Amino acid sequence: MVKLGRLQIAGLAAFPYLLGPLASDASLRAGQLAALVLLGVLFNAYGCTVNDLADARTDRLNPVRQRSPMVDGSTTRRFALVFAAVQALAIVALGSRLSTGRGVLVLTVFVLLLIASYGNVYQKRFGGLHPPAMDLLFGMFMAAPLLLASEIAGGRISAFLFLLTCAFALHAALLNALIGNLKDLAHDHSVRAKTSAILLGARQANQKGPVQVTRAYAIYVLALATIGNAALVGAVVGNAVDPPHLDAVVLITGMVVVRVSA
Repeated sequence: MVKLGRLQIAGLAAFPYLLGPLASDASLRAGQLAALVLLGVLFNAYGCTVNDLADARTDRLNPVRQRSPMVDGSTTRRFALVFAAVQALAIVALGSRLSTGRGVLVLTVFVLLLIASYGNVYQKRFGGLHPPAMDLLFGMFMAAPLLLASEIAGGRISAFLFLLTCAFALHAALLNALIGNLKDLAHDHSVRAKTSAILLGARQANQKGPVQVTRAYAIYVLALATIGNAALVGAVVGNAVDPPHLDAVVLITGMVVVRVSA
């Protein structure tokens, strides 16, 4: 279950659910804090499990993925399906509990669950959204918990938090366009996967060979980085109008963590 749900990165998965309340002057109780961390871990585990189920056939052809639980035989498809279903039910139950009857927040949890399902099934497949749109959808999914968790904790949705959320979303989209698209580029091209890197002409002769990028792909990546950094600077400058808050420190730390995780 640890490998299937990527529980080794649980701390990183929970980070957006803590960043939102911290950046909105919310007062988190210990139980509320633990529940938000658990919600982040469950969402991450669910997405990873669905992704492994969707990519099981192509992962068997990828030398890098031979230790995947769905490939090495340590996990059966039936167990993965049950595991995903249990996680989905737990997400709905915990999200509803945290929302304390507020319909908009419950709906947001459902929408995030649908996005996690859709994104992990169709991220590199034909039939899904256009690849750059999938990158942005991933970014939205990663950043939405800032606003959701802030509302759950009774925080204030300020211009600072909004810009921080935009910056987080664009940096997450950037990571997907770079790390997510390039780490298996040769394999993805061989199985006719649909990614922004492949669409914009990036190529790799073999899994260990150098990556050849085109001007179009470089411009796309640079545009995401530029707009994301502009939102980040806007949040910092806007926050400087008020007396210093902890959220400014959290902001910088958050962006550093996201960049280092790449």
